[in-house]
Amino acid sequence: MKSFKSGMTYMWAMAMLVIAISTILAGCDGYALKQERRMKDFAPNQGDYNEIAQATFHLLDPDKKIHLWLVTSAIQPEAVLALKRMGNVATYISPPAGAHGTLAAGQFIVSTFTVGNGEALIEGQLGPVTNEITAAGLPDCGTMYSAPWFIQGGEWHSPSIKILTCAESRHWTPVDPPKSTPHDQNH
Repeated sequence: MKSFKSGMTYMWAMAMLVIAISTILAGCDGYALKQERRMKDFAPNQGDYNEIAQATFHLLDPDKKIHLWLVTSAIQPEAVLALKRMGNVATYISPPAGAHGTLAAGQFIVSTFTVGNGEALIEGQLGPVTNEITAAGLPDCGTMYSAPWFIQGGEWHSPSIKILTCAESRHWTPVDPPKSTPHDQNH
């Protein structure tokens, strides 16, 4: 009787192992399949623009302090529609060179918003921009942002957001928390 039970236990364990391996392999194949389907004859649609705009500005402006999106003439109509879902949109008109107080707090100039070939990029400038000379000896330029996106596993992902000010330092903000390395675990 003992050998029958241990034989059944062994068969049950093997069946669970086969199911687990099959599930893992199916998940890997599903990921690759989603990526392949999404990238085949890729053509961005309004949903892509909406998703990228919402995700980008959720990262840049979690407190929803931006109240006006200013767009340049280079921004595609699909991008403008996506921004209109986020709030008020107006056309940006460049001020004269060296003008003071050129961009108010809460205004964001969208200088780039492109989607194509499974990649996307949003870049812009957040006010206030005073053009007064900073401690770094440069005119105040507000805060510049650059958010690259790419399709991974059939979904949009951004590895980081670049933030640039006219101060003396530049910072990269990773979207995902850092992963520990074997070196970290040894110390």
